[in-house]
Amino acid sequence: MLTALRLAGLLAVAWLGREACRRLRLPGPVGLTLSGAALALGGLSPQTWLPHGGLYTILLPPLVFEAAILLDLTVLWPDRWLLFTLAVPGVAFTMALIGGVLWRGFGWTPEAAFLFGALISATDPVAVIALFRTLRVAPRLAQLIEAESLFNDATAAILFTLALAVAAGARPGLAALPPRIAVTLGASLLVGLGLGCVASHLPRRLWRGAGFPLSLVLAYAVFLGAQALHGSGVLASLLAGGWLARAGIPAANPRLRRLWDKTGALANAAIFLILGGLVAAHWRLAADPAGWLAMAVTLLARAMLVYPVCAIAARMGESLSRAAGHVLVWGGMRGALALSLALAVPSNLPGRDATLSATLVAVLFSVFGQGLSLGRLVRRHLAPPLLP
Repeated sequence: MLTALRLAGLLAVAWLGREACRRLRLPGPVGLTLSGAALALGGLSPQTWLPHGGLYTILLPPLVFEAAILLDLTVLWPDRWLLFTLAVPGVAFTMALIGGVLWRGFGWTPEAAFLFGALISATDPVAVIALFRTLRVAPRLAQLIEAESLFNDATAAILFTLALAVAAGARPGLAALPPRIAVTLGASLLVGLGLGCVASHLPRRLWRGAGFPLSLVLAYAVFLGAQALHGSGVLASLLAGGWLARAGIPAANPRLRRLWDKTGALANAAIFLILGGLVAAHWRLAADPAGWLAMAVTLLARAMLVYPVCAIAARMGESLSRAAGHVLVWGGMRGALALSLALAVPSNLPGRDATLSATLVAVLFSVFGQGLSLGRLVRRHLAPPLLP
């Protein structure tokens, strides 16, 4: 009961903060992060209003599901190879590059270097979706970046689990990687496509009458079911929501779309409030120069991944402009999920403070550096369109 009241209070404050940001014409992620920090400094830390792990299990499922049912697969299909490259081998490349540079070039322990590389290699769906919903970007580019942030979660989850096991003393070896990938993908496909298929065949009159509560139950069932089977909740939610979108259920129910739009916006606002509280609680770590060095390496790795992939895609006939590459690089944000993973690292692991410091810097830079400047970058290159 107490948890429910705290969650209701968090959502109420999030709604008020979102409305205040809109009236003040302040970017939502920035304003809400500042509000969360102010609340935390005043003794009302937003992150304490949720149970342990609540950010991932309570707020993320509706946010991801809302993004999934609005994804236009016809827009994404021409970029399927670009999306796959960024979301699967691209994440592994980014982790290896960041970990290798910090380890060999700057003296980090290998455990800390590759653990940070794993948790920071994937762009954060929370931060990316929140920002791109406020920007007037060509639909194809916006959906490509949002989809990348959703798809790459599965790869990052596997890499983070392996890196954490190695840091704790295990030596799983390369032979353990294919089975882990198979389990993650299999569980995600089974739960996401299975439950999505079943839900899409329910009577249409049921969807018209009780579409929102039905889809809300589906969102949590898919996400938590996949996690329980050691799959990716984000990937399973993406598959289930995409299946419903393919079946035409959201398109045939405008009220359902409106309710999910409000739900996604509210979850976004609550997450950024929590991010502000986390930043306020650990702000001293941002003074560590190693954190800023790691952030610079992270940006370099993103650029080294995106620009060559875009150039290859252009040679294969994709109409990608150079400006699209700029936005893909600068729009690869990190947020509350990366910081939550870093906080979940056991305190007795070697290099844990360096990992947490670097993650905090990455999150701060994403929200205040990339978040405030990306709109200007988009407006500068808005004509001609970044993507047709």
